Amino acid sequence: MKLMTLNTHSLVESSYEEKKEKFIETLIAEQPDVVALQEVNQTASAGIIPDVMLAGYKRCMDFGLPVREDNHAKEVVEALREKDVYYYWTWLSAKIGYGKYDEGMALLSKKPIVRVQQFLTSKTDDYENWKTRRILGIQPEGSSDWFFTVHMGWWNDEEEPFVDQWKCIQETLKDPKYREGTIWLMGDFNSQDDVRTSNVICNGKNAPVVSDHYGVMITV
Repeated sequence: MKLMTLNTHSLVESSYEEKKEKFIETLIAEQPDVVALQEVNQTASAGIIPDVMLAGYKRCMDFGLPVREDNHAKEVVEALREKDVYYYWTWLSAKIGYGKYDEGMALLSKKPIVRVQQFLTSKTDDYENWKTRRILGIQPEGSSDWFFTVHMGWWNDEEEPFVDQWKCIQETLKDPKYREGTIWLMGDFNSQDDVRTSNVICNGKNAPVVSDHYGVMITV
């Protein structure tokens, strides 16, 4: 099983279209089983795309905004389909970014997505507050494992420290519905690893730079 995580910076990134294409080329070359993405943006004023028009998409039903025309995850998945590389996907926005974007997270899966879950990890639940944080998870078809993408707060933040959000995640994931298999946490945060290989990707040496962040690929 091959897993990949990347903070995409997406629409905010300079030379966005060029870097998006390089990222798509990387996914075609590497073909991860699950891809966890953060800072997956869309313009809050862009046109809405009905769910039925989104191939492979599964909405998180208990929370979420509609997918809009320039949603980064949508653009990537559609471009991959044009090249006969198929991913199922979901997306969740947590807050307003840079005053004009719905900023959230996405998960791409080679297998159909059976279940989608999300929950608040920050103390604040203000969509206008950039410190609002949520976690998004999927359970793929034929698997008892859960795969989550997170974008944690800063370690020493006085209002929303990493440690409080980590405790929230730990407590919530004690729920038996998540404990049937393995829980995989991927995202923009520092954590101890225990895997077969772990490589930095999209860093200019191992695949082109596509964001202001590098990605991580693991094999377990």
